[in-house]
Amino acid sequence: MSYFTFISRRANAALHAGVGDRGDRVAEVRGIGRVTSIAASTKPSLWVCIREEGEPHSRLRRLAIPSLQVEADIEVARVGALACGDDPSSVVFVEIPLADTGEVKLVRLTGDSAERIPGPPPDISSQVAWTGSRQLAYEASDRRLCVIDMASGAHQLGPTGRNPAAALAAREWYAVVGTQAVRFPAAEPFAAAPLPLEGFSIGEPTSLRFTHDGNVCTWMEPKALYESRGYVQTKGGERIRMRALDDGIGAVIGPYSAGEKA
Repeated sequence: MSYFTFISRRANAALHAGVGDRGDRVAEVRGIGRVTSIAASTKPSLWVCIREEGEPHSRLRRLAIPSLQVEADIEVARVGALACGDDPSSVVFVEIPLADTGEVKLVRLTGDSAERIPGPPPDISSQVAWTGSRQLAYEASDRRLCVIDMASGAHQLGPTGRNPAAALAAREWYAVVGTQAVRFPAAEPFAAAPLPLEGFSIGEPTSLRFTHDGNVCTWMEPKALYESRGYVQTKGGERIRMRALDDGIGAVIGPYSAGEKA
């Protein structure tokens, strides 16, 4: 089982072996465009959103892991955050309206078919986490954490929070409540108070991303003058500074078995 680290900076993208960007470079794509969001499947496949400043639309591309070859390329509306689960052909995104009076939506794209997910609308800046076979966690427009069944629209509202991230194989998900990263069980997440996140040295994060086994976290912490610093840590290990994330986007993904196909 192997982890990989995906990093995109200045319209280029690279995939490194292992945890962090110090491992061997496995693949590289130049001129991919400005990547604004990513979502990894539990299968060896990664969705990226490419959106240039001033453009009314976004492109969603599914990249094979570890080759970074394009498996799908779809033009969609303006996209915020992405989420993906066990099926790499299906991705959920926050659709951002072009006008201030428009409505923010959650949309599920499977193949070429897009459908709106019913339920409370997301906040425009919400991240999205695929927490179960049909469940998503996101930040609702009233800033409360929400878990929704994508098929029925049935939902649960939890505490005020932000930046949900999921570990599907570990059957738990995470978010920032107050200034601390915490964890929730996949089943009945709001039945009790959130659990402490143990084994990670996270300060006051502005973003969270976990591998699907919950063993590795990639996150950002604020710095003075609206800047941020990137970090990665294996549970129980030493946190590692990742400077490539300061002006880019990326995360540790996996683990994937050798020869596994999406």
